[in-house]
Amino acid sequence: MELIQALRRQNPYVATLVSALQDVSNWADGPVEGMIHDSYYDPARFTLTHTAALAFVGHVAAGGFGTVQIDITVIGDIKQLTRLQAYSDSATPAAVPPRSVHGTVTAGGLHGSLQVIALDGRSETIQW
Repeated sequence: MELIQALRRQNPYVATLVSALQDVSNWADGPVEGMIHDSYYDPARFTLTHTAALAFVGHVAAGGFGTVQIDITVIGDIKQLTRLQAYSDSATPAAVPPRSVHGTVTAGGLHGSLQVIALDGRSETIQW
């Protein structure tokens, strides 16, 4: 998915949230709510562990020609997902951990602009 790869390079937190709105290449359409959490597979022990889940709510409005309007609000602090935070800190240290994400994805994900606002009021615009 080019969209998720482009987002992951700029803000892994947003990539995680946006990927929760898609089933392969199909978008949710309408009100959304869900949970995200860190998962870790330990191949030496053959175990899979999860952190406590973090809720999100929002709305996805699918338009014509591969356009979607996205509005997501995270319920809580996304930095509590420690593995995601560690990955984001190492890959994109300037990424803003979102409280909310709003914007538009066009051309089936080839282009878009998302405004990210953090709990502390910082903001970031992601464009691809």
